[in-house]
Amino acid sequence: MEPREGVLPLVDGPLLSHTWLEVIELPPPLFFATIGLTARITVKASLFARIGPIVLRDARVSLDPATSRHSGTAQLYVPAAAGPEFQLTGSLVSSTHIAGLIEALSFGGELKGVVRAPFTAAAVLPVTVTYDHGEWGLGATPQIEAAAALVADLDAAAYARLLGAEVWRRSWHLSHWQAGQAVRMGVKLSLDTNKGSPLSLREEPFAERIPVEDLIAGMRSPAPGGGIVVTPPGPKPVADRLRELLGGRGTDPALVLAALADAAPEERKALLADPATLAAVRAVLGDALWPVAVRILRGDRSETVPGLAEGTVFLAARHSRIGRYADALGVLLKELHAAGTVDPALAAIRYVRGTKAGSDALTAFPAPVVQPGSALLVPAGSATVSVFDPAFVSVPWLYSTVMHEYVHVLQVHTPITRREYADPDLRARREVEAYLWEIEHARGTGVLASKDQMTSLGNRLTSEYESLGKKGQAAYRQRYEAATALVNSAKAGVLPVNIAATVAEARNRVQALSRRLGELIRQRPDVGRRVPTPDEQREMARIDREVEAIRALRDGALVEVVLAENPNVQIVDRARGLYKYPVTGPKGDVAWVFGAIMPMWNLSGIPPSSFPLQEGIATPAGPGVDPRIGLGGTGIQGRAQPFPGDLDFVEEISVSAPSQRAAEDSAADAVIRFVVANAHARDREFLRLVVFAGGGRKAAQAVWSEREIRAAATDRTLHGRLARSLGQSGGGNVNSFWRAWITDRDGTRRLVDMTKLLNIHAVNAGTGADFFATLSYSEIQVVFFQDPHSVPAANLAGYASAMLSDGKRLRGEGDYLKAAKRIYNYFVAIGDMEAMSAAVPVFTTMQADVNRQLVVVEAVHRALMSDATGGGRGENSYRTRIVHVDQARAQLRAAARRIEEDLPGSLPPRLSPRQIAAEIRAVADSLRGGKDGLLLPDVGLERRLGIAFDSAKDVMNAGLQETVEALFARYVPK
Repeated sequence: MEPREGVLPLVDGPLLSHTWLEVIELPPPLFFATIGLTARITVKASLFARIGPIVLRDARVSLDPATSRHSGTAQLYVPAAAGPEFQLTGSLVSSTHIAGLIEALSFGGELKGVVRAPFTAAAVLPVTVTYDHGEWGLGATPQIEAAAALVADLDAAAYARLLGAEVWRRSWHLSHWQAGQAVRMGVKLSLDTNKGSPLSLREEPFAERIPVEDLIAGMRSPAPGGGIVVTPPGPKPVADRLRELLGGRGTDPALVLAALADAAPEERKALLADPATLAAVRAVLGDALWPVAVRILRGDRSETVPGLAEGTVFLAARHSRIGRYADALGVLLKELHAAGTVDPALAAIRYVRGTKAGSDALTAFPAPVVQPGSALLVPAGSATVSVFDPAFVSVPWLYSTVMHEYVHVLQVHTPITRREYADPDLRARREVEAYLWEIEHARGTGVLASKDQMTSLGNRLTSEYESLGKKGQAAYRQRYEAATALVNSAKAGVLPVNIAATVAEARNRVQALSRRLGELIRQRPDVGRRVPTPDEQREMARIDREVEAIRALRDGALVEVVLAENPNVQIVDRARGLYKYPVTGPKGDVAWVFGAIMPMWNLSGIPPSSFPLQEGIATPAGPGVDPRIGLGGTGIQGRAQPFPGDLDFVEEISVSAPSQRAAEDSAADAVIRFVVANAHARDREFLRLVVFAGGGRKAAQAVWSEREIRAAATDRTLHGRLARSLGQSGGGNVNSFWRAWITDRDGTRRLVDMTKLLNIHAVNAGTGADFFATLSYSEIQVVFFQDPHSVPAANLAGYASAMLSDGKRLRGEGDYLKAAKRIYNYFVAIGDMEAMSAAVPVFTTMQADVNRQLVVVEAVHRALMSDATGGGRGENSYRTRIVHVDQARAQLRAAARRIEEDLPGSLPPRLSPRQIAAEIRAVADSLRGGKDGLLLPDVGLERRLGIAFDSAKDVMNAGLQETVEALFARYVPK
């Protein structure tokens, strides 16, 4: 509806009007001319009343079929204003007339002051309709906005006329001033359904002060751009949104920040490269809010909730303040789903209206059923998490509440025995673990800043802990006491109110100490493959001690950083340095991996094939032999490296025996057991065992084939040689090499080469004295499939030095992807978070993705080697028994397709990706199989495929050279 306005004049007349006139005689036929100067002051007073325009504004529709959540919102806006208006105008006009009749030329100017004292009001009715997984919600917030104001404007104008026609005019707005008070009063009404039935109507009255400028601006322009503004499904491009917001006066800074937070990552990146738009945004936000905008654009962590992005926290808080709880929860879940923190396949998390104090959320599960293929119990389906109104008191409390419930989701989806399910302490134990998570992660969630919320968590934890039996309490006593101490410190005000300080200080501490660690590592003698001299040994020992001293200063801060950045990491026993992490198990359930804090840092799930393969290749336990198998390499660095090429297993084997000879025999028996156990496996095959001497790194001492190891089971001479070989591996390492079929997370099946590193530690059964021990870096780079109870301490300096040395060597060889992986491990070891972030883009490139197919080509290439030792490349191989010729052809053709389509660039005079793909297809067509269909060795095809593999690898590395060289130049001082 168009606006309607009425005016009642009270006073309208001149206060002063005077004209000065001069007559000038002219010759005929003009006779004379007059020049006049008129000064006038007028006053005008009136009463005005206005209503409208009445508009339907801010109409939006959001459709999200993927999540089965849709919403629509619109706002009816009816403004009105009334009050007195006073105008005082002064003008000065000079004019020239010919013969007193014709206006030849005229100049004029005026100064006008207008003062109004309006009473302004607006009736506003926002309405929102939502549909969320079969449930409807209706929300309306009828409200009145009212303001009493005093508004003053000062304007000036000037003009010129020639022969009676205006030829020039200019106006100036010299000044604007306004003051007043404005309030908003109304009631929030909401009506929701639960399982299709309507719940009772919820009413929440409210009253608040608002800026008077908002109401006056709304009166002038209630719906910029037209009556109804409909946002089409999907987010509006941030550039368009900012253009709308920055184009007018009086823009709300919160709307600008919301637009930045809503922007996609690529849009934020584009904005950071647009100085003009950034300047306009900064002008609107001012210096106080500009740092918030920068953190949002860069995707930085929030200052108040360090475990979340700044943009997520801003949007969730904004939605919560105006009662859009479902939207607030949606913003939070969007980040948690994207980060892999919350798996939507395990639980549907949604907002449900509920206002009972203390009832923040509730998780419901289907009844348990027996898991197929086992006697364990699992829920019959996914969970449903209902988040109620009290959870939205703040974003930290909302985040903590959601994760509390997700801990329950993980607990219930972890298979358990019937006996465990019948345990009367089960419910309390699960609650204790969930509340321990909230308190132990209180820095990352930001809850630590609230004494009241920490007190509430402490009381809830104590109530559940005290309901446990003695055995249950004993299991959690250390964690409970540490959590209680943290709660008491928060209650007493010992901890800083600014929660960002604690996590930021931890990050700063880790980063600062990384510089000291890096300096020491670079000073450590790099002996390569030779035996270090006595002086080098002393220098290495000195540096190692200094590194361990710095590491002790860093470890506490590193734990806080990891818990904030990777919230699914849970504490098992902080005193023993043991943590656990949930991953998707072999049957779609929840399984847990265990390890020290450093390998937990970048963990984000593990390759699905890890579970069945580790069960198959694990060493069977025997007398005096305790094996614990785990996973290392890129398979446990999913937050940084999303494209693991192969699998690298690590097994800690503890041997306890009465003598050195007996320990060596037990170690040999352990190796024989796992080799024999895999002799007929269909998805994996053992290739060889290589024992590296302990003096110079990577100096091969002995190579054992499968045939030799199996023969050692009955041939005592061979058994003795194998045992002595293992016994002389102290300070070195023992590695086993395999070929296996794996399945990636996207369902792709690939043939890869695989390793299992054996960390053997043999001790005297009576005294505990060491007999021999290989190098073990499991504390730094391995997660275990079962609770290992303890993880051997690793030499951080030795590991970091090895990674730095290998990284430099691989860079010099032009193997840039492997060089980046090694140097990334070095950055992780010393805790250089800035360098870690700089390295991640290398691992998300198309080259890193295509490398998974190069791994396949390499595996087939090695399968083509002859039976003879040294089959083409110094490998000890034999005819494959798990790769059929048709499978090998399919694998090579799939690899050729990816190389041709996705491998960027070329490297003259080497083959182009298209030529490489053609050669790989040609080799695939020429592969031969035996009568059993298994792939036959072929030295000629092996050499051809090797050349194609080397060419593809060269092209891949050439595409990464510039990025990796820049990484080394910036973060790896010479």
